[in-house]
Amino acid sequence: MADDNTDNSACNCGHQHHDEAPPSGEEQMRQYLEREKQEKETRKRLTAEWSERLVGKKHIVLEGSDEEKQSMLAAHEQNNTFSDESLRKPFRILHGEQAVMTMDYRPDRLNVRLGDDGVCTEVFFV
Repeated sequence: MADDNTDNSACNCGHQHHDEAPPSGEEQMRQYLEREKQEKETRKRLTAEWSERLVGKKHIVLEGSDEEKQSMLAAHEQNNTFSDESLRKPFRILHGEQAVMTMDYRPDRLNVRLGDDGVCTEVFFV
């Protein structure tokens, strides 16, 4: 039988041990709100970065092998175009203002809205 006389107070593993009190409801709420604030700030920053990269550029579909696609990427990005291969994963392309989209909550997913002409009009995370 194992000896259970371990001194957990000196442990630096980051886990909560049996002798530590769990966070109070108020502390849990504070931690949750802080995480939400940080995630919102991250989404705002990423939206600005991706909007600068994509809005006004035309979406194109690259054909060929992965190697051929990679070699075409730089040339296309200089010509005010972008392709799926240049997007952050996960992503979703929405065609038009009335595009149907699933309502699953994926805050890390890059959403790219295209106009009828295939040009990016909006970028957002939800």
